[in-house]
Amino acid sequence: MGLLAGPDAEAKYRLWSPAEVGARWFYLAQRDDLALGCDVFGWFFAFDDQFDGPLGQQPESVAAVIERTAALLDGESDAAAVSGHPVTAAFGDLWRRERAGMSPAWCERAVRHWKQYLYAHVTEAANRVQGVWPSTPDCLDLHYRTGFMPPLLDLIERVWHSELPTPVYDSPEMRLMRYVTNQNINIVNDVLSLDKEEAQGDQHNLVLIIEHEQRCIRREAIDKARRMVDEWTRTFNHTEPAIADVCDRLTIPVTDRTNVYGCIEGMRAAMQLRLVCADRPLRGSPSQ
Repeated sequence: MGLLAGPDAEAKYRLWSPAEVGARWFYLAQRDDLALGCDVFGWFFAFDDQFDGPLGQQPESVAAVIERTAALLDGESDAAAVSGHPVTAAFGDLWRRERAGMSPAWCERAVRHWKQYLYAHVTEAANRVQGVWPSTPDCLDLHYRTGFMPPLLDLIERVWHSELPTPVYDSPEMRLMRYVTNQNINIVNDVLSLDKEEAQGDQHNLVLIIEHEQRCIRREAIDKARRMVDEWTRTFNHTEPAIADVCDRLTIPVTDRTNVYGCIEGMRAAMQLRLVCADRPLRGSPSQ
């Protein structure tokens, strides 16, 4: 598809190690499912990387990229529309593979999450140009959408063949577990990518926002972020035992409960991986 335009691009792609990250993240996946998981990570690194340069300072240009990509989710694009845009074309291939065999309910949810992730890039670009510092709650909300976690949690269901029953997915307990998993990984990543994002003048890093809001020193801001992560981890661990009662209350069949616990294991693995791969931020490319 022309995603890697030459040796330099290939070398940069290898630095991202999408195969290693995907294999660790989706460690129960095999063959085509594992290939899909690794390819999604490779695409994510390439897609996110393009906004680290001048493009990320041009909201209208960012919006054009996002509209072209999001159109694929609605079936409103064709080969001619993505010609010359290899990252967009690659997304079309990934979405075709990702939705294969999934229920209409899952597909509808996945489309919603992909669009949230995509369109949040426009908000970030506008904030950069306007010099807007989001508040801590606004940062957490934006990270929830642009941090790539909702699409990745959907992908766990796909590549592990563990689609959640809709009543369980919508339960308050599972909503809470998804939320804390999402924020845990996003904020750990903010700490890991702090130097890079500060050098770029990016005001969407929670540590920098805490410094700006509370007029505190770097170590204090990092400690505050760490305490947030610790609290989210405790919430995850305290909520997990309640899932059995959720399944009982909703009369979920035993076979479907296997999917439920598979998804929980996927969330736990993702949080653990975020600590194991502490030298590889998930937002943006590695520092050169």
